[in-house]
Amino acid sequence: MRSRLLSGVTGSLAGICSLGTFYLYHTKLSPYIHPGDFGISSVGLEAETLSPASMPSAFRPLLSCLSFVFGYCVDTGYALAAGYGRGKLHFQTGGLGPLKLALEVANAMKLESLTCVDEKSAQDMIQRIGEPDIQWKGEWTRHADNKCWVRDGKFLSPVCRMFEASVIDELLNEESKYCYFRYVLPPSCDPTMVDKTRRGEQIPLVLHLPCSGDQYYEWRSKHFAYPIASENIGSIILISPFYGPRQIPNRPIRGAQVNRVSDLITYGICLLPESVSLLAHLKATMPEHRDGKVTVCGISMGAEMAGLLAAYSPFPFNVLAVAPAHNANSVWQDGVLAHVVAWDKLEEEGKCDEDVLWIGTKSYGSAKDCVSAALETTSLYAFPSPFSWLPQAQRPKSIVIGAIHDAYIPLNSIQHVANVWRNNNVSLRWILGGHATLVVTHKELIRHCIIELCK
Repeated sequence: MRSRLLSGVTGSLAGICSLGTFYLYHTKLSPYIHPGDFGISSVGLEAETLSPASMPSAFRPLLSCLSFVFGYCVDTGYALAAGYGRGKLHFQTGGLGPLKLALEVANAMKLESLTCVDEKSAQDMIQRIGEPDIQWKGEWTRHADNKCWVRDGKFLSPVCRMFEASVIDELLNEESKYCYFRYVLPPSCDPTMVDKTRRGEQIPLVLHLPCSGDQYYEWRSKHFAYPIASENIGSIILISPFYGPRQIPNRPIRGAQVNRVSDLITYGICLLPESVSLLAHLKATMPEHRDGKVTVCGISMGAEMAGLLAAYSPFPFNVLAVAPAHNANSVWQDGVLAHVVAWDKLEEEGKCDEDVLWIGTKSYGSAKDCVSAALETTSLYAFPSPFSWLPQAQRPKSIVIGAIHDAYIPLNSIQHVANVWRNNNVSLRWILGGHATLVVTHKELIRHCIIELCK
């Protein structure tokens, strides 16, 4: 009996491994798909949706089933294991937080971005954000394998100058008031040389925004910044507020647990001006970047931030958005993360203090409705089309990549991103699988897209 059971388990595992290998082989062989072949409508986005030259696979029905299993099912299993298996983590420790204050600050920043209508107003906005006073951690070093140049630094977040100290103290812990970053340059560029003796070659620069749970530099360095350095492309890697060296000391945190609802707004409040300040400074002071292309790359939460940065930024750049959402509400209300939120704690907080359920001049009957309304303010539709003040021919390019069985990001939310960017040379590309498989198995594809935008 035991041997028969063992044989059955072994056979099942072998079958799963075989199907996984088959699925992985086909998704690597021809990663992009015709969305219509898998029941995804492209109405209204026909011109923006990539149609691969390859013929549809004869294994399409089987690949669709495997895409659901390795995509939606894996995403859901991972989310629930991280949530129900260890308690509903998100917002358990901090509740709603200073949500109304965060929204007021975010709205002020939005109004600031709306003043950017031409080159002069763009320069005025850059000056108001200010230059970073960078504190470098040591000197330039060379990476042991590909010999690229690496240097880490930090600077006081521009929001500490843009808003009153009492406001920032409510939104941020002391550690998050400093922005930490890693700067990577290709081997051909020697930053230790005096400016006048450097080569005049322009080097494209990529800003890698953090995805959810990406606490430090290592993952983005290993899989993106270091490999593309061999293609003569530089990189900046930012660490998000409340992550890594910016996290609250001794806070009981597990994985990518979000402390407060207000933190979802505060991520953008910090990352947007920090990105503008650092990129503008490097373009102005580094000879290699003065006329070079800038690309912003984001995955998951980073992709959402890339979309907001494109709407906020006073200067243009290319965008690679991998599994983006057009607003945070679609992720936390319609995606699988809605099942791993401590809604009961938020509802209890709302009953104890009904004032926290007010947003603007409106009061909401439940914490869930209040959170939904708050996160809806992050919608890309609330902003003008990115860089609309530029002539059509001068507007940068964008690539949006979505997975057809993503349990975290609703498909229509990905399509909304492409719709907002349709006047900015956007290419919408679909692949099989889900959120996790897109990030884990398609890093090479993401690198190719970065290089495509940089070249």
